[in-house]
Amino acid sequence: MYREMARITEMHRKWMEDPQYRKKYEALGEQFALAAAVIEARSRVGLTQQQLAKKMGTTQPAIARLESGRTPPRPCVPWSALLRLPGRV
Repeated sequence: MYREMARITEMHRKWMEDPQYRKKYEALGEQFALAAAVIEARSRVGLTQQQLAKKMGTTQPAIARLESGRTPPRPCVPWSALLRLPGRV
């Protein structure tokens, strides 16, 4: 398994030399940072994904997708609900 990870890391280094790959990879970093911030804020105030979804007027699966970092946030989601959480995102 370690060899596989080493190969993947080496491939990633090589791919990062490609400006298009680097740009897309760095854009995902922002997505993962947002996901981590949402998880941290939700956990800090003790809300479940379901409870946060209800406060935001969305669904639990939408929160799960956001927190996975694999799906970009949708502009139609009322993000202002996160700003009302104590210790905001």
